[in-house]
Order: sequence, then structure tokens, then C-alpha cells
Amino acid sequence: TFAGARKVRFSEPYLILHHALAVNQAYLALRAKTDDLRTVIQHFKGSIGVLAGGTYVDFAQTNFPQAKVIGYTSWSDAIAAAKRGELDAVYSDDFQIKLLMQSDAKNSLILRAFVFTDTQDPLAIAVRHDSHQLLSLANLYLSQQAPITPKALLKRARNP
Repeated sequence: TFAGARKVRFSEPYLILHHALAVNQAYLALRAKTDDLRTVIQHFKGSIGVLAGGTYVDFAQTNFPQAKVIGYTSWSDAIAAAKRGELDAVYSDDFQIKLLMQSDAKNSLILRAFVFTDTQDPLAIAVRHDSHQLLSLANLYLSQQAPITPKALLKRARNP
């Protein structure tokens, strides 16, 4: 985030994720009676669970200004609330949402995933603001590594 960039320096990204929303199917069915699916998602007005204190709190408030954003102390608590219908959606990066959907086949009956490919959530190494040499070393190391993809991470998460 920009606030973080004022305190530390970031390396080149080692992984670029996208924002994603897992929406409760019951909420979608109810909203689809009056609006098309694209409008429901683009102008989301329901409740969205996010990890409290994380970057997705700000992302959710910015990208879904009409939604009620609720911070949870754990990601698993937010997911459980969405599956129980206490939340209309959960919001995170596409890795977390895809992992959620693949972790249990029942999840796709309860939730529907939407990945926003026009957004980016770059992951990078943070170093002290005055650590120019360490930043150079981090960037050199990253440039010599094979690219990491969300697909490869999902495969690794399924087969540790």
C-alpha cells in the first residue's frame, strides 16, 4: 500500500495476485431477481468480510463503497460467517479465494467466486527505508528465481 511504502522500501514483486470476491449463492439469487449479475457485483451493496487490519479493508471500502465492510480477526472466521449466510461475501486475493473454493467441494455450492483481473495485489519483500544494499540484493535474488504463479501455489497447497 502507499502508506506502507512511506515506511519501508519494497523489492520488485515476486508474485502479482488479483482481488477476488466469494459471494454467498443465496445473496446472488435474491439480488438476481432485480439486477443482472454484473450490476450486482460491480455495485455490491451487501456485507463483505475481510481480515481486520489487512490491506483488503481499505480495498473493500474503496472498491465497494455501498457495501458494509466487516473486519474479522481470522480469515477462517470470515469464511465461516459467509458460509452460514451471516455475510454476503468475503474479499481477498485470488489465491485465497481459489484455495477456499478448492479446499472443499461443498464451498462451490454455497459460494461463487469472482476474480477481478483488472486489479493487482503485488507481493514484494519489505526492507528498511535506508537499506539500499539489502534492497538491491533482494531484487537480484528475485531476478534469478523462476517466476511464482498463483496456479503453482495452489498446486503446492493441495499437495504439500
